[in-house]
Amino acid sequence: ERKYGYAYPYPKYSQILVDDFLFGAMENTSATTMTDRCVLDAQAEQDINYDDIVAHELAHQWWGDLVTCKDWTQIWLNESFATYSEYLWREHSCGRDEARFVIFQDFLTYLREDFTSHRRPIVCRKYRFSEDVMDRHAYEKGACVLDMLRWELGDEAFFRSLSHHLKKFEFGVAETNDFRVSIEEATGQNLHWFFDQWLHGAGYPELEVSYEWQRDRKMLRIAVKQTQENEEDQTPVFRFSADIEIATVEAEEVIETERRQTFRVTVEREEQEFYFPCEAKPRMVLFDKGH
Repeated sequence: ERKYGYAYPYPKYSQILVDDFLFGAMENTSATTMTDRCVLDAQAEQDINYDDIVAHELAHQWWGDLVTCKDWTQIWLNESFATYSEYLWREHSCGRDEARFVIFQDFLTYLREDFTSHRRPIVCRKYRFSEDVMDRHAYEKGACVLDMLRWELGDEAFFRSLSHHLKKFEFGVAETNDFRVSIEEATGQNLHWFFDQWLHGAGYPELEVSYEWQRDRKMLRIAVKQTQENEEDQTPVFRFSADIEIATVEAEEVIETERRQTFRVTVEREEQEFYFPCEAKPRMVLFDKGH
């Protein structure tokens, strides 16, 4: 309720555990059906928990039941939000570091599908059966995209946008463009470029990054090249923000102190160079700090 800015919309919430259930769980309105594997005794709870499933299905009461995706092509509005809500719960209950590690595992799960099976836009109109769009693009990649959107907007604007969208479309249906407009109404930001590449386009940027410290000029040059194959209506040249951290050592007599500076840049061309003031040779240059 606090994160979404919208009170739980139903008079009760039940979790029903079913023997030999076909899926992990299913988010029926106000009553989630779950596999009986989620029933753990005190000894088992020391080794495993199913908080992710509980959080995922509870989140569907807002993202899927309160506001329902208009058709199967928009399924990410249900599943990406529920998957990202697993992250939100873990961030709250276990801390940010563990949550970041888990969403990185989601990223790797999506990459495995991209490498070994198929590549498609998250919002995709080419499918034969609805199960075709219930893949790692709709779940894990979509969750990563929402995390990028949160980082791009900042926490206050991101969660304000979610609240506005839920209130605007409560007990109705919505599609991807509705969500984009909700963000624009809540924040004043035009995110056509973000939605075009991350939701209506496919793939991701593949980068070659190098740096050179120019001693005479006391400057650091960072070169970024996007190396992914550009396919029409598939993988574009991406625009994205990245934090660059530069670590140097400053010596005063016999005492050395490390100095860290962070700069935010926007990459938007196939090849770009960035220059930063840098008095000493860097000990470390970290591109896209925080992933």
